[in-house]
Amino acid sequence: MPTGTRYLVRGRLALPSISRWGFIEPSLEVIHRRYNLDRNDEGLALPDIAQPAFDKNPSLTNTRLALDAGLIFERQANFFGAESLQTLEPRIFILHADTSASRREDQDYLPLYDSTSLTPSWHQLFRARRFTGYDRLGDASQVSVGLSSNVWSLTTGARKMMLGVGQAFYLDDRSIAGNEPGFDAKASRSPIFLTASMNFSPAVSFSMDLNWEDDQILRSQASLKYQSLGGRLLNLSWAQTQSGLHKNRMHRFHAGHEQETSLSMVLPVGQSFQIFGRWDHAWDSGSTIESALGLEYNGCCWKARLVYRRYLEERQIAITSLDGIGAIGGRLQDRQSAQSGIHFDFELKGLGSANRSSLTVDTITGYQSP
Repeated sequence: MPTGTRYLVRGRLALPSISRWGFIEPSLEVIHRRYNLDRNDEGLALPDIAQPAFDKNPSLTNTRLALDAGLIFERQANFFGAESLQTLEPRIFILHADTSASRREDQDYLPLYDSTSLTPSWHQLFRARRFTGYDRLGDASQVSVGLSSNVWSLTTGARKMMLGVGQAFYLDDRSIAGNEPGFDAKASRSPIFLTASMNFSPAVSFSMDLNWEDDQILRSQASLKYQSLGGRLLNLSWAQTQSGLHKNRMHRFHAGHEQETSLSMVLPVGQSFQIFGRWDHAWDSGSTIESALGLEYNGCCWKARLVYRRYLEERQIAITSLDGIGAIGGRLQDRQSAQSGIHFDFELKGLGSANRSSLTVDTITGYQSP
């Protein structure tokens, strides 16, 4: 990976108009990035493959024009014996994004510090970004349409249920593919995305996402969450992905598994201590993706956290030549190893963390320090 400096300039102009019957928001966004690199990315070089000349100062400019609009229809209804307000909300999102590096190879040889493909979902239909970070800028010319319905309690104002369905239609081929193996740049439309969530009580909630295409389920995910006012927390998630497609990144270090579960919990002990843990398991391979167990102390002026964590690293694929110099054949090696360690965090309140290495805490949905 080349080392160096990345400069970023970003500007966005939006004119939102919101009323009781709906909303409309046209927007214009411009993102410009420039790099000052010290050396080339040697990890991309392969024998007998022509490489582009190393550019010490590559730059990219991305312009996004978007129009987000929706209507809100509502009626009073009775759900499970409680007076509620139900909405019906059609929505349309029009996006056109151009980049100065329109060919995929123009971005493949740029540094990749903080970008990865976002997992396709119903919510992703109405977002302008296809990647995290700023090292990859996606091109797009598409129209997304969706329909959702929400049920709100007239007594508490809390949302009790949400259902949504949507699909994107592509007006042009996409050039920037990112790191999603199942990506089809010439597809005229996306899968159909379904989402649903329900709050059974203030403490118990359920959510589900599903991707459907050509009479088959490509991805599905469901999660159940319990969170009490006393700080007790329990999450149970399940995800399944069709073989050969980009995996639903339920986990930080996804390992290409077809069926995964994630169990996490937080248990307060007294006024100042709490135990937390996480276990991610791949059922198709019978392996643990990540496991962690920790103890946190929270005092008046400082807090400390001790965590044991074991996880699978990202798969590394390498080509090894038979003669050691790449002249005679070669073979593909797929390596993946487990790493473990003990992490300690100490933080003086108001001054920031002195060592914030236990990433596991941030992955527990609903986790809050006491």
